[in-house]
Amino acid sequence: MEPLIPPHPRGGPIVKSSGTNASCEALILQAPRVFEALQIFVQRSLPLLPADISLASLTHVLDVGCGRHLWGRALFHAMLEQAGPDLIADVRIDGIEICHEIVQAARTTLRTAREQVLISQGNLLNLPAESENRYQLVHMRFLALSLPPFSWSQALAQLYRVCAPGGTVIWLEPSLPTPSDKALGWNQWLRWIAQAVATQGGSPSIDQSMDAIFQQAGPWMKLHREIIPVPLLPPTRIQGSLLPDQLQTLSSWIFELRPWLEQSGIPANQLAKGLSQVLDELNSRRIISTWPWTVMTGTKPTGRR
Repeated sequence: MEPLIPPHPRGGPIVKSSGTNASCEALILQAPRVFEALQIFVQRSLPLLPADISLASLTHVLDVGCGRHLWGRALFHAMLEQAGPDLIADVRIDGIEICHEIVQAARTTLRTAREQVLISQGNLLNLPAESENRYQLVHMRFLALSLPPFSWSQALAQLYRVCAPGGTVIWLEPSLPTPSDKALGWNQWLRWIAQAVATQGGSPSIDQSMDAIFQQAGPWMKLHREIIPVPLLPPTRIQGSLLPDQLQTLSSWIFELRPWLEQSGIPANQLAKGLSQVLDELNSRRIISTWPWTVMTGTKPTGRR
């Protein structure tokens, strides 16, 4: 069984952030290895783009709330492999990230030729005026940890504003992982995570409102909604306990989450008991869970500015 998140984050330094009190910022501060590995897991598990979007049609792309710009870098390398350097000479993939420390860390690891993948510090709720109608593709994913429920409509309005007529806006956010019938400890852990995200300024249930928010940001020439189930802990025919290194990896991530959960008001003694229970369920392979992601895709009308 592969762990929920990879044991050793790769691709850049672990970042400890200072900034807002949003759940994302608290998670970076209190569980930096978990946050880093989670970003990598999401990047590896979700498709870069919907299948009907051609890489050859893109020259100006924006990734909003981009973190270390992992998605932008992966998109550029996919373009490079498909078309070669000469045919993507005009491609530019911009990233906007609010956290100064993350921006600086990303810049130290960006090694793209001709500076075609760029990251800058900025607020997704107030994108630059000069970006209006500029980008053929505007992308936003996994900001449920960062944005409170009342900010999403403004965020989607900004994405629509900077999207070029005929261009595409893509928005991806997760639901909570699915509960497991034979794992009460895992199910309680999921409820605690939702409580922590909500208490610290995030939107654990944003998946339930995405359709309405996205439609209101329009009008759209074309609109599509898709659910992608990402396997976390799939069924397995392997019997017996986990290997010691597998259990140690999973234990270290769950232990690191404890301060973040305690800050949300969950008593330490309950967390200790829950931690022991969920580790036992992991070790005995009783947890079967997937992580559903909602993908909203819209095409801006060609005559709309």
